[in-house]
Amino acid sequence: MKSIYAYRVNAFPENTLKNKDLQVRIILKELTFESIFEDSIYPIWDYGKHDRLIQNELNHLLSVFLAIAPCEKSAEAIWQKVKLQIR
Repeated sequence: MKSIYAYRVNAFPENTLKNKDLQVRIILKELTFESIFEDSIYPIWDYGKHDRLIQNELNHLLSVFLAIAPCEKSAEAIWQKVKLQIR
């Protein structure tokens, strides 16, 4: 699971479809990393908030994201939100 999120934090999929003349015909709305993370990890975080093992793994996951993409605003924003929930 970590590798999928780690890939997505730095990967920005193509969000346009072009015709044979390379003219943009369709623009796709791509989910942000933050929204993907919130929709998939926050429920686990909430469910396991009293489980030390789950909390340790999710903290490790966040630290991996910050190490991979330290300048990524969304990773830092998620980390700040999680730190507020821990208190």
